[in-house]
Amino acid sequence: MFKLNFFILFFLFSLQVFPSQNIRHLSVDDGLPQSFVSALEQDDEGFVWIGTRNGLSRYDGQNFKTYQHHFNTQNSLASNTIDYLRKGKRNSLWIKYETAGIDYFDINSGKINHIIDAEFLDKNKLSIHRKSWLVAHDGFLWFKTLKNELFSFNLQSKKLSHRNLNFDKDEIIYNILEDKNKNIWVLTQKNLKIFDEKNNSFTSISIPYHMFADKLYQNNSEAALFRQRKNGELMWADKEYFYFFNPIKKTFRSEKLPFSTLYHIKLLSTDVQGKEYFVADNIIYSYTNALGFRKITAINLENDRPPQAFLVDNSGLMWIGGDAEGIYTVDPKLNFQSFHFEKDFAADLLKNYYGISLYDFFNWKKQNGILPASYFLRSVTTQNKNWIALNRTVSYYDKQQKKIFRLPELPKVKNVGFAPIKGISLYDESPIVMDELNNIYLFKNAKWELLFSLHNFNADIKPTNIYFDGKTKILWVTTESHGIVKANLKTRKIDNIKNNTKDFPVNHLISLAADPKNDDILWMGSNDGLIQYHKKNNKVKIFSGKEGLPDNVIYSILPDQSGNLWMGTNKGLFKFDTQTHKVRVFTRSHGLENIEFNRFHQLMLPNGKMAFGGAKSGVVFSPEDIKNDNFSPPTAITRIALNNENINLTERNLKPVNQIKELSIDYFENTVSIGFAALQYNQPQQIQYRYRLKGYQDEWISAGNSTEAVFTKLPPGNYIFEVNATNTTGNWSTLIKSLKIEVTPPWWKTWWAILLYLMILIGGVFWLIRFKINQEIIKKTITLKQKEARELRRLDKIKTKFFANIAHEFRTPLSLIIGPAEQLKSVESQDEKEMLFGMIKKNTNSLIQLTDQLIDVAKLEAGVLKPHFMWGDVVPVISNIINAFLETTSEKGIKLSLEAPEKAEFLFSINTLDRILYNLISNSIKFCKNGDTITVKIDTETDGLLIQVVDSGAGIPEDEQAEIFERYFKGSNQDQLQGNGLGLSLVKELVDLHHGTIDVKSSTQNPSGTTFLVWLPFESQNNKLPQNTEHQQNSEEKATILIVEDHKELAQFIAGNLADLYHVLTAENGKQALEMTLEKMPNLILSDVAMSEMDGFEFCKTLKTNVEINHIPIIMLTAKADTESKLEGLSHGANDYIVKPFSIKELKLRIENLLNLQNQQYKYFQKQLLQPDSTENLHQEFLNRIYEIIEKNLDDNNFSVDELASALSMSRTSLHRKVKMMFNIPTGEIIKIYRLKKAAELLKQNFSISEVAYMTGFNTPSYFTKCFKEYFGKTPNKYH
Repeated sequence: MFKLNFFILFFLFSLQVFPSQNIRHLSVDDGLPQSFVSALEQDDEGFVWIGTRNGLSRYDGQNFKTYQHHFNTQNSLASNTIDYLRKGKRNSLWIKYETAGIDYFDINSGKINHIIDAEFLDKNKLSIHRKSWLVAHDGFLWFKTLKNELFSFNLQSKKLSHRNLNFDKDEIIYNILEDKNKNIWVLTQKNLKIFDEKNNSFTSISIPYHMFADKLYQNNSEAALFRQRKNGELMWADKEYFYFFNPIKKTFRSEKLPFSTLYHIKLLSTDVQGKEYFVADNIIYSYTNALGFRKITAINLENDRPPQAFLVDNSGLMWIGGDAEGIYTVDPKLNFQSFHFEKDFAADLLKNYYGISLYDFFNWKKQNGILPASYFLRSVTTQNKNWIALNRTVSYYDKQQKKIFRLPELPKVKNVGFAPIKGISLYDESPIVMDELNNIYLFKNAKWELLFSLHNFNADIKPTNIYFDGKTKILWVTTESHGIVKANLKTRKIDNIKNNTKDFPVNHLISLAADPKNDDILWMGSNDGLIQYHKKNNKVKIFSGKEGLPDNVIYSILPDQSGNLWMGTNKGLFKFDTQTHKVRVFTRSHGLENIEFNRFHQLMLPNGKMAFGGAKSGVVFSPEDIKNDNFSPPTAITRIALNNENINLTERNLKPVNQIKELSIDYFENTVSIGFAALQYNQPQQIQYRYRLKGYQDEWISAGNSTEAVFTKLPPGNYIFEVNATNTTGNWSTLIKSLKIEVTPPWWKTWWAILLYLMILIGGVFWLIRFKINQEIIKKTITLKQKEARELRRLDKIKTKFFANIAHEFRTPLSLIIGPAEQLKSVESQDEKEMLFGMIKKNTNSLIQLTDQLIDVAKLEAGVLKPHFMWGDVVPVISNIINAFLETTSEKGIKLSLEAPEKAEFLFSINTLDRILYNLISNSIKFCKNGDTITVKIDTETDGLLIQVVDSGAGIPEDEQAEIFERYFKGSNQDQLQGNGLGLSLVKELVDLHHGTIDVKSSTQNPSGTTFLVWLPFESQNNKLPQNTEHQQNSEEKATILIVEDHKELAQFIAGNLADLYHVLTAENGKQALEMTLEKMPNLILSDVAMSEMDGFEFCKTLKTNVEINHIPIIMLTAKADTESKLEGLSHGANDYIVKPFSIKELKLRIENLLNLQNQQYKYFQKQLLQPDSTENLHQEFLNRIYEIIEKNLDDNNFSVDELASALSMSRTSLHRKVKMMFNIPTGEIIKIYRLKKAAELLKQNFSISEVAYMTGFNTPSYFTKCFKEYFGKTPNKYH
């Protein structure tokens, strides 16, 4: 094997490198006022400020805005010759001029204050050094003069003070700074001096001689670099070293520069992370403690003069101010190195990166007529080796040994002059290749072995590249016309996957690469895009321009170590993330000289960089150096124009344009132009904009690269203008700039004008409405009077007819009363008398019924007819009503019957039910004849009482059925029948009063008959009750009622009626009630008698014998109305007795009376608390027992409620509740009152106050005196 020693000419290679496209030049042609740039600063908003010898300029990435000196103008620069700039607090700048002193520029307001002017300098014979000055935190301006003196200037008092440093005469002041701890430091030729503010003096720290020793500037006019680092160290530099001082440890150290410089290092800047960058001999370097010095890039200035200013802005872009050369910006995120070909892509790279010529590398003979070598370049890279194939030769570079090894040439093929290698891969770290003749060779045992040939399979497949899968032993071959060929080297099976199948849609394949992170995926470049191919399932996905690719033709693919693919196309280079499928395109704006790349022009270099080539030039870069842009640029408003004229800030008393938060304009200024710029200065052509005017256009409008928004003829209103920009990667910034805009309406559209219009309109509308109303009133009055007249005539006719009918109705029974009464005079037979008396009674009842109907009608009209509800069984009531008609129906031969359940208990009104059934049955009787039937049906399964009165009578004509419930209506078939037209109308109104319904079904055809259906809802309050049995109320003053009833519906009915007045509890039997009574201590109990478990009598007896609860009054509620049952209940201690069915009103009155009686007892017993009554009752008996126990323990000051409860054989809680319920005062209060009244008696017996206090159980006389005064209103002294 031929072996070559490797050498690489890294810094001295002969590539013709273009000026890097990541360097941009700004000059007077771009708007810079002058090409000598003395200072660079970036303000809080992101604008870059440039100091020149022709004014101060602000740059926004698009335009320069220049501030200059104007004679006799207060708010202008003191001079146009800017010497230096320092950033101040709260978005401000300190400006130093060459000869005109120092100004303070408030950027937010646009105001310039002259701090030190030329007159002051002349008066004090001062000349401030260009960079050796600062504004300290305490309001002092420190500066060094050209005479090597140090002064401080009080910004408020304008007092100038000379600062004595106490140094040698030949010691030079180099620079001053203020550190993070607000200490002032001075760097001299031999010392570091720190200012002691308390003592108003400096303390010196000697610099080691071997570090300094006259190495710094000998010229007093120059200022040394002097800064504080992010880690707190102080640093300065000369031509050879960086020097560092740790203020905490008081230690020095130095770092030697790895290069020599012509000038002292004076320009240094830090990025937002604190990383330091500096300029030396027109080359930018970085420095960190970990990595030391690193070269970034070189700046090719046209003259030999060193740059004057240096700045790293917020996005990491580097700015260099040149001496008469304007500004250069350097984007370190884009480090592409483009170069022209001397020969071709492969030859130049081999020569300049591998240090050997193409012919030597492959041992070629120089022959004419051979095609350019790069078109036959194939390569594959592993961790330690770079394999390269050209023509029929393979070589590799060993990264560890840093040597090149060349393998023997592939075996020659007879009768074939040129058959180059078309693909290379690795088989167990040995190269496997495929030539143009479709022969597959493996380098094994130091020679090439022909594994097999695809020539017999298809001689015309034209391979472009290969990939060998070591796990499956499958060789994948991309071809120019037959898609992809899959050759299994173990089984010798060959498959062709091409576009005549559904699995693979493309035939022409150019480039091939394995996925860096997924062994199952191959990536192939084609004329139709990037193909993702899954080897296991043949699944294919194509990425094209729709997915963001710059071009569909993929010439070359190289994977990087991060899993990305880098690809060359006709329209630029792009990076493809194989995981997220994100695409980032690189073109000329990113630093590429050439964007049209060639097939197979790709190569990994020994230093890990990638190389891609085109027709005449190529590009070299390190993938790690091409960083994503994560900066979120702020967007600034740079211009506002109204009707195409820039607004005059002075006339409108406005701040600088970008500081304006709200803008109010007149209605005729409604064409608004707003200029804006993203304050990110690298690759401005990559930045995209979008804007919207909320309230006018709420959706974002894409502006592309345009930096202006124009809105024409904005209507009056309030709007919010918002603008947003992307960074250079295309990610939208999180910072959105907004401006509120108010377009004021013309005076005729102002609110007060609109209010006036509205008032006029309202007045006109009001007058018109009033006029219309009056007209309508007149019209309706006339119509109403006409209608009233017709109605009066109709009513008069109806009343006349009604009174005639009523007269007839009264006359008939009266006749049947008078006639039999007269006959009674002459009749002697007792049977005849009884018959006549019966007739009189019957007709008298008819008169009474007729009179009741008339009274009910009157009550309904007056709205005073109210139902009276009672609880009971409705079946007997209805049965009694029907029985009253049996004699009449029997006489007429009509069969009257009732169909009803055995029992139906609920709340109902007997009077209402009686009137409804009486009129319905009476109506049916009128229309029935001998042999007909009348059936009354009762049903309670419809959430109410359903009554059906069914007869087989003549029926009601269909056209009259809708009118039968109208008052005074008589049907056509009633002319021969008695009737007054009131009955059915009364039924309808009574049903409506109960919120029920009534309907009629009738037929006059055979079979004829009529059915009246009446539905009355149950008058139950179940829906008002909560689900549990305890009905809680909000008011704590309500008494508690316990209802003991095993009939659930009756218990809920009673509870529902009492719930608004009392706390209600329910129990189903006496046993449960006894437990609840002991737990809840109700104020009154309602108890049924007949119950399971424990009946009412036993419950009452048990309750009255329990000392804890025997004070609670009880009302017995039962269907047993006999005297013996009442006496038994009363004998067991019941306080009252109510018989079912009962009136709820009566029940409420009885409860109220018992509770009132209980309250009266409270008051009585409170009044007579210490004067026991001789009346024997439970309350007095219980109170007497309490008095006896207190009396026995009167002088015991430890006697408490617990001892009292124990003596009474009760719990403390039970005693407290019983006393509270019986006397309405706390138990402890009874003990206290008893003691105090006993004390009053003892005081009258001339005992001393102390004696009485201890005799009645008080701990101290003072406490006794306090309690005595609170109760009696006077002290014990005054009492007796």
